[in-house]
Amino acid sequence: VMAVRGSSTEEAVLIKSYGYVYDQRLIYNRSEGDSGAYVVATNSSFGVNYGDPADYPIWCGLYDSLGSVGILSAVAGPNLGINIDVEGDVPGSCPSKYTLSVTNSRDNDTRNSGAGYGLVNCDIAAPGTDIYSTVGNSGYGTKTGTSMATPQVAGAIGLMYSSAHTNILNSNLNPAGLASNMRFYLLNYGFDAIASMDGESVTGGRLNLFKAVSSVVTGIDDVEKDKSLLQIYPNPASDVLMLSGFSKGVTIEIYSVLGELMLTKRANSTTQLDVSKLDSGIYFVVASNGETAQTSRVVITR
Repeated sequence: VMAVRGSSTEEAVLIKSYGYVYDQRLIYNRSEGDSGAYVVATNSSFGVNYGDPADYPIWCGLYDSLGSVGILSAVAGPNLGINIDVEGDVPGSCPSKYTLSVTNSRDNDTRNSGAGYGLVNCDIAAPGTDIYSTVGNSGYGTKTGTSMATPQVAGAIGLMYSSAHTNILNSNLNPAGLASNMRFYLLNYGFDAIASMDGESVTGGRLNLFKAVSSVVTGIDDVEKDKSLLQIYPNPASDVLMLSGFSKGVTIEIYSVLGELMLTKRANSTTQLDVSKLDSGIYFVVASNGETAQTSRVVITR
């Protein structure tokens, strides 16, 4: 855990604090891990209630900069029961694909009425009411707020990275692509859908750490890394994945990282697979003749 002092609404302070985190990860990337720090997530428990992202372009832009080197940012929504899609919030409504905006849920799986929400800009809820934790003067106590919920999402991202299957970590993605995929896994698989939260966030649910980690710990083993069948998908003009060079009797299967069979087709000299219904993410394509199999990765981005 890297503690950086920078809780502020002044963009100059934010540049300095986030810039330090950015620099450490950039150094790590460029040195291939010899120096710097492998930071994968930040936690931001501060912001501007009713803030308009247009008034804070540098602040919002920092999240894209962090994402470009592989860092996701969990950001706390307001401690106000407002719709941030309508009323605004910074950084909760900053238009970055590398942020996860978090609201506060109660132990009865309802959103705390004093926390923000929004179908477009609020991503997920996490427990944030009466959370027992450390407090000042080396003590312990309970506190409530999105500042209690958001660190749980940042921590979940860290645990996902530390637990992820090598097929995911070694998927030939750059750091930004890997971060984007981790965000995809968390927001698509790492939560429990809660009826009372439907329509209040992108996921309509509350963080489930077990599901978040489970979404990245499994994969198709024995990948023949030096015999890739596929190029990075998609072809901008098509939702058809083209495979060639197979004889009759070969079966082509596409699996999710969870090992779920998504598509199957008998191969011929040129095989076309309609992948239009597959979401963004990493998939494994297995070509098998019943005796031997070759596995390759394909990355779908939407």
